[in-house]
Amino acid sequence: MNKKVRRNLALILVLMMGLGLLAACAPTANDTTTGNETAPTAAPGNEQEAPMEAEPPPEGANLADHIDIIADATAISVLNINLPAGATASTSQIYDLIQDRLMANRGGTDWPEPQLAVSWHSDDAQTIRAELRQGVYFHNGARFTADDVVFTVEISHANPGGTAFARWREVERVDVIDEYTVDIILVEPNLDWRYILSHWATPILSRQAFNDNPDDPVAWGSIGTGPYRVTGFSTANFVNLERNDDYWGPAPPTRSMTFWTIPEMATRTVMMRNGEAQVSFTMSPEDLDLLENDSDFVVLRHEGWLNTISFNFMGDEVQRCPYFRRAVAHALNLNDIAIVANGQWAMPTPDGNIWGLVTPYRLDGLPLREFDVALARDYLERSVYDGRRIAMRTAGDAAIRAAELVQRQLGEIGIDIDVIQMDVPQWVDAHSWGHELEMWLFAVAAGPSAIGYVSGILAPGIGTNRSNINDDYFTSLINQFLNEADENAAREIAYDMQRWLWDDLVIIPLYYGINGIPVTQGIGGLHLWGNMFTYSLRGIYWDLDQTPANLRP
Repeated sequence: MNKKVRRNLALILVLMMGLGLLAACAPTANDTTTGNETAPTAAPGNEQEAPMEAEPPPEGANLADHIDIIADATAISVLNINLPAGATASTSQIYDLIQDRLMANRGGTDWPEPQLAVSWHSDDAQTIRAELRQGVYFHNGARFTADDVVFTVEISHANPGGTAFARWREVERVDVIDEYTVDIILVEPNLDWRYILSHWATPILSRQAFNDNPDDPVAWGSIGTGPYRVTGFSTANFVNLERNDDYWGPAPPTRSMTFWTIPEMATRTVMMRNGEAQVSFTMSPEDLDLLENDSDFVVLRHEGWLNTISFNFMGDEVQRCPYFRRAVAHALNLNDIAIVANGQWAMPTPDGNIWGLVTPYRLDGLPLREFDVALARDYLERSVYDGRRIAMRTAGDAAIRAAELVQRQLGEIGIDIDVIQMDVPQWVDAHSWGHELEMWLFAVAAGPSAIGYVSGILAPGIGTNRSNINDDYFTSLINQFLNEADENAAREIAYDMQRWLWDDLVIIPLYYGINGIPVTQGIGGLHLWGNMFTYSLRGIYWDLDQTPANLRP
């Protein structure tokens, strides 16, 4: 029997039974089998997770002139943030090295910090007056002025397929007050304006560089005012960077760096162990374990994206039934799922909140649904689940391993799951807004922007709202939040949204992937925060005195 026929028969049955079945599937205030599942009414909120700071090198350290870095697994194909292929984890790190933004977002409680803007203020969260840094020069020798801010916004608007456009589109125009003062006018009030102006995808570009080489996107797209300049680039092969001795800020400790594109994971490990590279981003769990057990190396650990189970709220009556969703939640042993998914490179979610660990206005203390098979079975009996098989779609090796264990755990309480394996592009395409699929297991990109998170994965009609959430009350909260200019009021609205998401079990948090970054002994100065798109290597150094002789150059 196909899904549409089953759905029609179910609807007929519901009509015949009146409202009794629907009422039975709605937990009540007097429900005695809900366990300890009351959302907190208040919490102080851990606004930001502390970043891994870029500590300075030890005094008198024997520093290497050059560091070789194996880039993220995605090839570096172009260095221009206005082109679609110009936005990857690796290019974000390079942009941070060669280009400055108006502000820097380093995480913690003190962001943003000044870069090309030395001060700023806004009375209405729509017009931002920024005073610009003087005496700054681009790598091509052009002097940085207010006109370069105007050009940066104009060129991003002219390239709507680029990642820069995704951020600068919030800006309607830039008014030049004088050579070193601008008014940045947003399309509408947006409490997230500091995040927009400090985002890694909003570096300030040189109008003169564009005028000199308008037909060479790398030539003008890789020019910046940052502490490093590009001295060599081979697509999907390497990027050479050299210290900018005319940099306006502190001189970085390392003279030069090369970012290598190495697709094969085994080759990455060989290069590290042979001393051909000192840092590697993105490695297999097996190779991370190997290097972590080798005294010549240190593996830095950093929380990544949150992997979740979600339901289709535009799907059939089973997906919409709160008792069914609670049955699923209580049937899951999150510790086992994290271990099976990625071994020690996964961390079970610390609480029941799907708000990111580094997302502002996070409400701490939302409890996990405890692993309780008896309680899960009780919920399942009271749900509308009819014993049929349910498809759970997923993509990626770790997620597939997690989904297969979820399949077994749900089977123990009587829920039959088919795990449908897809590649990431297929999964993304299949789960656009309005899809008719059932459950899924995949990562939620909850980053350092509350407004970006809410509007990106929870707002109705947005393609990345995979769960098809479209509740009148929750939508009203979203609209209030997106248009609220007062931070205290916005925080309370965000807390209300998190309580609703928790209470309705829209998405079940499973585990955080752990990004493991192996480095040679003696490497330091990395600044890690939020996710791989907010790493900064400006302070990276290599203390040769701390490195085994067999790995020194």
